[in-house]
Amino acid sequence: MAAAVGAALCGVLAATPAAAVAAPGGPVTVSATKASPARYNGDCPVDVGFAATIKAGPGSKVKYRWLYEGGKAGAVRTVLVKGRQVTVWDRRTFTADTRGWQALQVLGTRRKTGAKTTFRVGCHGPVIVQSGSTPAPVPTSSPTRKPEPSTPPATAQPTATPTTSGTPDPDPVKVTATATGITNGNYEGSCWNPRYWTTSGTLKVSRVPATVKYRWVDSNGWKSGEFTQEFAAGGATEVPVKYEEKVAFDTRTGWRAIEVVSPGAPTLSNKVDYDIKCTDATDAKVTVTALRPSYDGVCPPPTGDPGVGDLPFTVRIEAEKTPAIVKFRRIWNGTPGPVEEVRLNEPYRTFAAHKPITGAGTVTLAIEVNGVRSNTATSTVTCQNGPLPEAEAQVEKVTAPEKAEYLYYCGWNPDYRHYLSGAITAKGPGRVPYRWVIDHGSVKEKSAVGYVYFHGQGSQTQHAVWATQPTYNASASVWLELFPDTPKAVTSNVGLYRAVCRL
Repeated sequence: MAAAVGAALCGVLAATPAAAVAAPGGPVTVSATKASPARYNGDCPVDVGFAATIKAGPGSKVKYRWLYEGGKAGAVRTVLVKGRQVTVWDRRTFTADTRGWQALQVLGTRRKTGAKTTFRVGCHGPVIVQSGSTPAPVPTSSPTRKPEPSTPPATAQPTATPTTSGTPDPDPVKVTATATGITNGNYEGSCWNPRYWTTSGTLKVSRVPATVKYRWVDSNGWKSGEFTQEFAAGGATEVPVKYEEKVAFDTRTGWRAIEVVSPGAPTLSNKVDYDIKCTDATDAKVTVTALRPSYDGVCPPPTGDPGVGDLPFTVRIEAEKTPAIVKFRRIWNGTPGPVEEVRLNEPYRTFAAHKPITGAGTVTLAIEVNGVRSNTATSTVTCQNGPLPEAEAQVEKVTAPEKAEYLYYCGWNPDYRHYLSGAITAKGPGRVPYRWVIDHGSVKEKSAVGYVYFHGQGSQTQHAVWATQPTYNASASVWLELFPDTPKAVTSNVGLYRAVCRL
C-alpha cells in the first residue's frame, strides 16, 4: 500500500540542537511509544494520537522531539518533570492510506530513543477476506466504516512519588490574529452619504484542523457579532478575514481590532487606527421659542386632556452652508443631553421639542452647537388645585399659517411644518376646551380636544404645529373651535394656506 503521510501537528521540522537541558535529578529514560488507534480502517481525514513516558529526577527539564518514518524529526520541545515521570503526546492527521512509525527521542549529552510504534491508516471500507473456496460475501449496501478498537495510550506507573502529569489537549491550537487595515480609515471629505467601511485582517492557527471564533471590536465600545472560521485538515493555516459595513461617517478618531473568542481565553489583536474628518459639518444659528410661555392649571394635567400635558417649544437651526451636518445638544433646565444630528439640504430646519408638565416651576430649553449656546426659552407652570368649570370664552384672532403661501418643489420635503396660533379670551375663571380644524375642501383634519385654564378674566394664546408634505397645487383653511361638538361652540376667523408647486 502506498504511503501518504498527513500533516504532522507537532510543529515544523527542526535541526538537532548542539546541547540540551540536563536533568538535575539522575538518569533519564524514555518508554516505548503507543499509537491510538494503531490500526484504522474508515473515513478520512482521521487523527492518530501518540504517547510516551519520560522518567527523570524531580524538577528536571528535559528536551525531546518526535521521530517519524522517512527520517523526519519534529520540533524540539522542553517539558518539566514535576515528580519522577511525565507523559507527552503528539497528534497527526491523515487524509490518505498510510503506513508509518513514530518514536520519542530525548536529547542531551547522550540521546535516548524509545521503542517506536507502527501504525496503519486505511481510508476505505473494511477489507473482505476470501478464504479457501468460500466466495467473498457481496455487501448489499455501503458498509459502515468504523475505526478498529485500540488500546489507549499507556502511562507508566509512578514510583515512590505518583506525579503523572499531562494536559487534556496534547497540542492545543494557538491562534494569531492580525488587523491589517481599514478602507476609508483615514478619510477627510463629505460625510453626507453613508460609505463602505471595511476592516481587514488575518487569522493564523498553529495546526489544522481547527475552529476559531472571533469578532471585531472598536475603541468606542462597539463589538460585532461572533464569526466562525473553519480550518480544514490538510488546508491552509492562515486565512484573510474582513468586516464590511455601510455607515454614516462622523468626525472621530479611534481604532479597531480582532478579538479571538475561542479557543482559549479571549485575546485582542494589534490595533489599526482610523481618523475621520467631515468637511460638511458646520456651525449654525439656532433660535428656540416657547410656544406656551405659561401654564396655569391642574398639575399634572388631568388624564383625558390631550394636548395640555406638554410644554411645546420650537427649535430653528440655520446652517452657514448647505448641504450641512449640524451636531447639537438640547439643554433642558441647564442640563446638557446627548449629542444629536440634523442634516440640512435646505437653508434651515425647524423641529418641535416637548417637556411634560409635572409640577410648578419653570422649564428652560437652549440648544448647544459646537460649544456655543443659543438663546434660552422659558415656560412657567402655575399649579391649581381641583378641577375648574368651563369658562365663557371667545376666540379673538387666529393667525394665518407660517409660510401661508408655498411656492417650491412639491413632494421633496417630508417634514414641512406650519406653526399656528390663536388667542382665546375668557370672561372669568374656568376651563375652555378647544381644537384645531384644517379644511382641505374635500377632507377636514381635526386635532384632539385640548384645554386651556383660566383663573380669572384674561387672554391666552394657543399654538399648534401642522406638518404637511405638499404634493400638488392645493389650498386649505385653518381655524380654531371652542367648546367643539356642543351647542355653545365658537368658531374663530379663518387662516388661509395655498401651495403652488413648481415643475
